[in-house]
Amino acid sequence: MATVYQDSLAHGGFHPLQTLVARLTQFFQAWTAKRRHAREMRELAAFSDRELWDVGLSRSDMMAVDMGAFRRD
Repeated sequence: MATVYQDSLAHGGFHPLQTLVARLTQFFQAWTAKRRHAREMRELAAFSDRELWDVGLSRSDMMAVDMGAFRRD
């Protein structure tokens, strides 16, 4: 007598490897975005006061830019 087993993976069930890959991808994308933001902030902090003024910023605006709360009036 033959026994038939239903494999949940074959019918669109839970895929632990795909879940792991998706989470790792999400983690690395977030990490990459955080590193890019940190690099951009370092570059902005290296600007002279004149260069900041040329792009419409001042040193006092740096924290608002970092937090994403800077708004031009």
